[in-house]
Amino acid sequence: QNINFSDSKKIALMPARLIPEKGLLEFFENIDSQMINDWQILIVGEGPLKNNIQQLLENKKLDNQVKIIKPVDYKYMPILYKHSDLFIIPSVKDNNPLTVIEAIHSSLPILASTKIGNYPEAIKHLENGWGMNPFESKSVRDSAISAFGSSTDKLKSMGEKSKNIAVSNWTSTQSVNNFLNTAI
Repeated sequence: QNINFSDSKKIALMPARLIPEKGLLEFFENIDSQMINDWQILIVGEGPLKNNIQQLLENKKLDNQVKIIKPVDYKYMPILYKHSDLFIIPSVKDNNPLTVIEAIHSSLPILASTKIGNYPEAIKHLENGWGMNPFESKSVRDSAISAFGSSTDKLKSMGEKSKNIAVSNWTSTQSVNNFLNTAI
């Protein structure tokens, strides 16, 4: 796909199936165009809520700043992570999303729902990202304002902390050892 990455805007990445569990409608209900003024948000996915999400974005005048693109081949996802400044996962229910692990291995700060299963291990609020309760508007707005208001330097610093968490908790050796220790 031809995706134009603007040098003048920061990029936030949201790879997600467009289904209720991913919390996209709840998230964008709490976002306004002023909050994301210097940002381009890329939603990478398809699903039954695509028209609903697109309509919400149009109604809130967010459709110039938030783009829904078709899923990309998995082998190209590292390119999207590399060009992004922030990773967003607003799921209302998600057991152990692999995308979070990919994002922290890609040195990205995370704006994440506290309802995802790997939140406690992957996100340290205000260190490598921001936690938000997707069912509380104030929580979503406060964390989003903080994330979108962060400087490029702060985002990079938080991304480095994400990478440290990833290396500490999600290397192949670490995962195999954890599995074997649990299985015994």
